[in-house]
Amino acid sequence: MYNNEPSSFCTLGSYPVHKEMIGLLISISIHHPGVKIYCISDLKTKKFIENFLYKVDIKIYWKTLLDKYSHQKYIRVKKSNFQKEFLSYKTNAINFALANEKDTMFLDTDIVVLNKIKGVNFKKKLGLSPHFINAVTAKTYGFFNTGCVWTKDKNFTKIWKKEIKNSNYVDQECMDKISKMYKSNIFYFPDNYNFTWFRSLHAKKNINIKNKIISKKNNILFDGNDIKFVHSHFPQTSNMHWYKKFNQLIIKKLYASSMIYELICIYVMMSKSWFITIGKSNNLNLKNILLKKNFLTLNFFFRKYLIFILFRSLITLTRKLN
Repeated sequence: MYNNEPSSFCTLGSYPVHKEMIGLLISISIHHPGVKIYCISDLKTKKFIENFLYKVDIKIYWKTLLDKYSHQKYIRVKKSNFQKEFLSYKTNAINFALANEKDTMFLDTDIVVLNKIKGVNFKKKLGLSPHFINAVTAKTYGFFNTGCVWTKDKNFTKIWKKEIKNSNYVDQECMDKISKMYKSNIFYFPDNYNFTWFRSLHAKKNINIKNKIISKKNNILFDGNDIKFVHSHFPQTSNMHWYKKFNQLIIKKLYASSMIYELICIYVMMSKSWFITIGKSNNLNLKNILLKKNFLTLNFFFRKYLIFILFRSLITLTRKLN
């Protein structure tokens, strides 16, 4: 496996998914501190996140191209006629990054990074992420999941934007055709990358996804390899039944692995607050723990109690969602 980190990240999202963007950005800061992230968004999201993530160790660069989507509910965007138009802005995010960096990794906002991403092959021009789903479902939705795309090729976005117009499923199904264009100039991320709720719902025959996810100290593994990032709508309030079981499974595995910073990330994303109540009235500032990375210096019993409170709060928040 390759051992290179992407030079930068980029993403796309308007205010209806600003909570998810919080989660993505915090999780990247945990595992890639100081990295540059290029965001295509709207002014409302930009202002909120710049204030909310003050002092978090990442360098965020903005282009506010999505103001007309600021008040569109997520599910409406998904079902509307301009779904392809909205998702085609992924190419703008990649262009924004490549105008300033030698390469970039696009990640959807509903991704939470759990480990340092070091799987890039710089000898290739394009890196894609297979769905790892059954063949029948892949025919409809595409072989690849476009929530994760790495590239150093500035021509790639021109090709993708053109192919999206004729794609059978939004920005995604057309990637099957694009992958063939790149032939030997492409690599594929393995199955411990981009671990989606969709994979658990449409697993390949005779594969029990749940049994292959194992907790280790400060890590969760899939089939023996550390899961680099999970891809699911943690704070989503529409059609939550699609995601709830997967989300609860991941939260339980993070708790069993004592992955405190990732639990803080998901809690802050879902609650949109840096504070959690400890005891009857004490509000603990989780941002201080995240910024200082000082969890292990805290009292042993307090550490155990804090992880449990985070876990219980996350399960409660998840159950409340529809």
